[in-house]
Amino acid sequence: MLLLALSFRKPASFTVKGRVTDAKGMAIAGVTIREKGTNAVTSSADNGEFSLLLLSEKARLVFSAVGFDQKEVAVKGRAHIEVILKESILALNEVVVMML
Repeated sequence: MLLLALSFRKPASFTVKGRVTDAKGMAIAGVTIREKGTNAVTSSADNGEFSLLLLSEKARLVFSAVGFDQKEVAVKGRAHIEVILKESILALNEVVVMML
């Protein structure tokens, strides 16, 4: 009976926190952080910090931001992750705004 009850248990959630910076150590705001294969998503604050509730401590996080290369990081049970994003070679040099 105990085994049956345990088999229907909701999986334990895991919270990961961290900070996203560029190669110079400057915080990056507005980075999208999502748990790969789920709908869990958040974005980094002005100081680069984020917090995300995950389904598993074995999750993989995908970090993406305009002007930076996307980066995938394995959580591996860590509660705090520091991520450095590399500027994209294809970074936008010019933005054109069209008024309709």
